[in-house]
Amino acid sequence: MILLPEQPSPTHIPEYYQLLDWAHLIKKDYLSLERISIKDKNGDTIIFAQVYIYKLIYKYTQLYIPRGPILYTDNISQAQIQEFWQDIESIVAKYKAIFTLIEPAQDLYNNCNDLLDEYSQNTIIERLPHQTQVLDLSLSEEDLLQNMHPKMRYNIRLAKKKRVGIQTISKNHLEFEKYFDIFFELMQETAKRGDFAIHPKSHYRHLLQHSSENITVSLIIAEYEQNVLAANMILDTIEQRVYLHGASSSQNRNLMAPPLLQWEAILEAKKLGKQVYDFWGVSKTKKSWQGISRFKTQFGGSTIDYPDSRIAIHNKIIFTLYGLFRKIRGKVI
Repeated sequence: MILLPEQPSPTHIPEYYQLLDWAHLIKKDYLSLERISIKDKNGDTIIFAQVYIYKLIYKYTQLYIPRGPILYTDNISQAQIQEFWQDIESIVAKYKAIFTLIEPAQDLYNNCNDLLDEYSQNTIIERLPHQTQVLDLSLSEEDLLQNMHPKMRYNIRLAKKKRVGIQTISKNHLEFEKYFDIFFELMQETAKRGDFAIHPKSHYRHLLQHSSENITVSLIIAEYEQNVLAANMILDTIEQRVYLHGASSSQNRNLMAPPLLQWEAILEAKKLGKQVYDFWGVSKTKKSWQGISRFKTQFGGSTIDYPDSRIAIHNKIIFTLYGLFRKIRGKVI
């Protein structure tokens, strides 16, 4: 396990979960972090994984690889994949891990499925959505509009006509505290309306106030007559912009602030030179996600299907006991 030097380009844009800046940003959430780098004979990294270690029960832990491992070539040998799993086993021994959960962004194993099955198996467990909607920001503004659902274009024009204003609020904004408090109030209102859980206020504040060189988190708000109607939290990496969280007021919903808010965030990302706008997650199967998924897909773009989650169980007895404990508590792993 070694820290990465400068890397060649992967076969896709690495998602922020596999960036060291993101790991530093959420370091309060996990126990420890390890990084695996498998190199070829020329010393170039060909497989990379950022492995998060989470405390479970007593002295045992869980290993988690979100949106990884990352491939830097399509020519991965069985020996190199085996080396990757040997590094996983070293981390397992170091932290007494019960299992490793992998939610890949790529098909890591290509034609090595037999070797894959030797180390892990499919699982229905997921911590991240297994579909997302993305926009190609190399398209012109006109093409992006044309690719939208007509209703979305109409709503954007309506919000502009009603003079809904949009502004970005960074941590250095003079009225950051005011707008942050409003954002969290709207998050609470939206969560109550949609019957879902949200993070503590301190979580959102930490993300906004501890941005780094490679990851910036900001608020974008929609206002009408000095009232905030909607607010989104966005994350920028060098290549992409990600829509992390969104909240809206129950008041003045006829002004269509959320569509205009998304559109202006997309245009700003395009001006900043981002390659991709990622709506973070959609679902074709989850009933509770129907409304938000329909909203996101109406902006056009492509739906990305991630590979199935994989789980490697390292201690079957403790894993079974832990699963029973969580089932009794009514929680997923």
